[in-house]
Parts: sequence; C-alpha cells; structure tokens
Amino acid sequence: MATPTASREQQAAQTGLSVLMLRELAGTWRLLNPARLAGTMPQWIAAVNDVIDRYGQAAGAMALDYYDAERAAAGVSGRSPTTLLREPDPDQIENSLRWATKNLWDQELLDNAVALERELEEIAHEEEAAIADLADLDEDDLAEIGEDHLDEEIADPEPQPAADDPAGQARASRTKVDGIASRLVGDVGRGAIVDAVAEDRAAVAVARRAAPDACAFCRVMAIRGAVYKNEQTAGRAANSEFAGAGEFKYHNHCRCWATPLFEGEEWQPQPQIELWEQQYQQARAMPGDTISNFYRLLRVS
Repeated sequence: MATPTASREQQAAQTGLSVLMLRELAGTWRLLNPARLAGTMPQWIAAVNDVIDRYGQAAGAMALDYYDAERAAAGVSGRSPTTLLREPDPDQIENSLRWATKNLWDQELLDNAVALERELEEIAHEEEAAIADLADLDEDDLAEIGEDHLDEEIADPEPQPAADDPAGQARASRTKVDGIASRLVGDVGRGAIVDAVAEDRAAVAVARRAAPDACAFCRVMAIRGAVYKNEQTAGRAANSEFAGAGEFKYHNHCRCWATPLFEGEEWQPQPQIELWEQQYQQARAMPGDTISNFYRLLRVS
C-alpha cells in the first residue's frame, strides 16, 4: 500500500531537481547586457526557456515513474494511463520573464549599466553549475539534495529596492525569475500526477502534500485531503491568483506535491495536518476573511 513516506521522498526528489535547475539557470544571467537589453533579452529568454523545458521533462518523467510505483504499491492491476506531459507555454514563459525583469528597464539603472552588468555577472557566478545530464540523475541523490531545501523557510519578500540600486534590482528580478521557473518545472511533474489520476479509473483522487513551511493557501488545500479528482471536486472558487491547471493551484516558489490515492486505500495525511487544521479553525473563528486571517496567524506564530 502506498505510504506518505514515498510521497515525501518524491517531493524531496522534485525539490532537488529544482535546486539543480536554479543553479543552471543562474548562468543564463550573463547573457543579459544592460547596455543592450532590447537586443540581448530574446537570447536570454530562449536560454531560460530551454532550461525550463529540459528540467520540466525530467520532472514529468520522474513523476510518472512515481505514479506507476504508487499504483503498484496499491495493488492496482492493469496498465497505467498513457499520460502526455504538459509543456510550458513559451509565450507564457516570455511574458512572465518580461514581467519579472521589467524593473531592469528603469532609466536610472540603464544610466548605470556597468554596475548592473557587474551584478548580473555575480549572479551568474554565484551558483552556476555545469549542464546536468538529466538522463543519469539518480532519484535518491536528488532526494538527498532536496531534503535540506524542503524544510527551508521561504523568505519574506524583500522591500522594494530603490530605482538606482543595481544590486537590489538585480536580486529582485532574480527572485521573481527563480520563482517562475521553479513553478513551471514543478507544474510539469505535478500536472502529470493530476492528469494521470483524471484518466485512471482505478485512481480515486489527488491530495496536496504541502511543504512544512507552506503558506496559508497551500495549507488549506492540503487540509482538504484526497478530494481533487477534477475541477468540480477541487472547488472552482479557489483563489484565482494562484497558477496551475484547473483549481489545484500552485504559486511561485511553491514546493507542494501531488499525491495519488487509489481504490481500496485509506488516505494518510502528513503529520502537520492536525496543527494546520487547528490553525484553520482558529482563522475561521476570527472576523473577516478566513485565508487572510490564516496568513496573519502564520506571521505571528
């Protein structure tokens, strides 16, 4: 029978894959020349698109292997569904990247292009890694990398840097781009699970396994348990600000994972659910919007 341990291990492995992806992504920043943004931006976007596509395919393949293993552990016979991986939309990627870097077009920064270029070069050297051979990645090694990062707290957004602060503006853009890339890569893997469950008559539903430091929205989605078979059961009233297929949504920097449940299995929630349920009920008892109250509780806890 499938266990939360396997789901946690896959969540860690997917996180480890994202860590490697972000290290490689760092190297693309040297392609941007602040003195020639209009000319170099398309080349940079193409390079980022390539990184997202390659790691997304790896995330999807790993997710489907995990799905098959969970299906076998649940004692389901017959063939798994033939699930096509979702491919990130290049237009969506380009629009998102242009949004994430729109601050770099500020005239005060452009007037200080040399300093900005130096900051982008520092980003490129900070974590740059050689292009990984994704076909040879070992899932256990990825899980070991991801385990340390899975429990990290996601830092609060930094204050908006001054328009003439090259270092601050470069960091702000890098944070947004990393969040976009990690979500898009993760969505290929998570989407593969969601789509497989929707196609598999032996599958009952998908549950969200949230990261230990998950935001209020993700905690609420995880509390609901294994209810996400389709958009109707997922709840069409889910917050539209969160990206993702249907209503089973994810946000930038999200480290949540999708866990399948099969016929004959009993859902085993992750250990944090009891505490999150208590927090949610406390938020519901407060006047005002429940999710907003939940966020406030998390900030002071």
